[in-house]
Amino acid sequence: VLVEDMRGSSAFREIGYAQLPLRGVVGYPSLQVELGAPRWVCLQAKMEGWGPQLRDWRFGSIEGVVMVAHTPRYRQLGEVYDLEGNRAYLILKIIGIDQIVTADNRSSVDTYVEVSFDGTARRTRTIRNSLNPNWEEEIAVPLRFSSLKDIAFNDIQKKGKIYLDVWGTGDNYVDHLGECALYLQEIFFNEKNQKKTQVQKERIILETNTKAKYETRVFSGTKRLSFIHKDDRPSNLTFEAWTCPDLLDASDLDKLPQAERFDTKNNMPRALADKYDNLKGVFNGVIEAKKLLDAEAPVGPPRFFSLEMSDQRRESQFLPTLVAPIKPPLGVDSQAAVFHYTRCVPFVIKRQSLTFSPDFTMQLKAGDALDHCLLMASLLLGLPAHAFVCIGTLHDKHMHAWVTTFHWDEEKETGNVKMWETASGLVYVLKGRFQDLGVAES
Repeated sequence: VLVEDMRGSSAFREIGYAQLPLRGVVGYPSLQVELGAPRWVCLQAKMEGWGPQLRDWRFGSIEGVVMVAHTPRYRQLGEVYDLEGNRAYLILKIIGIDQIVTADNRSSVDTYVEVSFDGTARRTRTIRNSLNPNWEEEIAVPLRFSSLKDIAFNDIQKKGKIYLDVWGTGDNYVDHLGECALYLQEIFFNEKNQKKTQVQKERIILETNTKAKYETRVFSGTKRLSFIHKDDRPSNLTFEAWTCPDLLDASDLDKLPQAERFDTKNNMPRALADKYDNLKGVFNGVIEAKKLLDAEAPVGPPRFFSLEMSDQRRESQFLPTLVAPIKPPLGVDSQAAVFHYTRCVPFVIKRQSLTFSPDFTMQLKAGDALDHCLLMASLLLGLPAHAFVCIGTLHDKHMHAWVTTFHWDEEKETGNVKMWETASGLVYVLKGRFQDLGVAES
């Protein structure tokens, strides 16, 4: 997608650039994406040496609905594996897992591997009834750069890590069986930060239906899987990874920058990120001064006061960053429908104190009260509606979560507050809580 200002000259008309993955667009047609820097800006930044500053620039976003005029009668099973000659791809060859570990010690399970990178996910075929599945299958993920010749360091940094998730499926059964991650520079450099030797690979050119050989650097190895449940048994995924064409050869880069280590501040506006550590220190100072976490305090057992929690990948997240607008599925078009839809997701008791992101909760089809609230609030924001996730305690001081929405009563010209209990299914209405219409609409 190219966004252009038609009043500008032809050389500088482009003001935004994005590539939209269209996977699943028939069933879920809503799309939303942040625009990246136009190609002429990337080139100028690279030539003048201010490329790192582009990381803080915002070029806007686009959202909309893709309408498919004629829906196919049959759905294709599995991924489309094709490589266009003028594009770059990250390719992973999923070989196998030595031992599948399940929380309930199943004797067999159906499994597949999902690869996620830069907002795009691809998955292998499903291996049936095996605890040591072997795929020997290649997956291609498009590398979204405006131009291979003008790749800036920050373009690669913000792509993040390559995630590999193992999923188990079956009749009335879905489980996450482990995950591991790979940094992009691990493909091209060894442990001593030296370039790897290139090896020969082969691809099919779709336009001519002929095979072509190319040379590229390859990561080949095994990664141990980590689980969302407590388990010390080893489970190792063996795979290979490379790019087509070789990213170092296709670009002018002699080396790749160190990928960004995850920091929850990366998901914040810069103004908040700059003062986040100071605000966090003030918050923790108040908690300590008031002895709110002191088990011997006269007010009773400790209450829950935390700014950050670990997500399913054990990355510490500032809680508000886990809430983001998600367009509800077709037919889920009211707050009551979103509430019912969220409560259809089963509740589970976790063995570890991890908080799931809304997309992970949907894929796992399970979560605790906080996970349900994060999912519901994100769907409500996508309606759109004015929604918040609230965290407090029950009478026994154990942590609890619910969703709050603001509503304006036109007749009485007053604002009401609704509290949605995803766990019990109850809805509480607090009438006449604010008098300003702007509160409900902000």
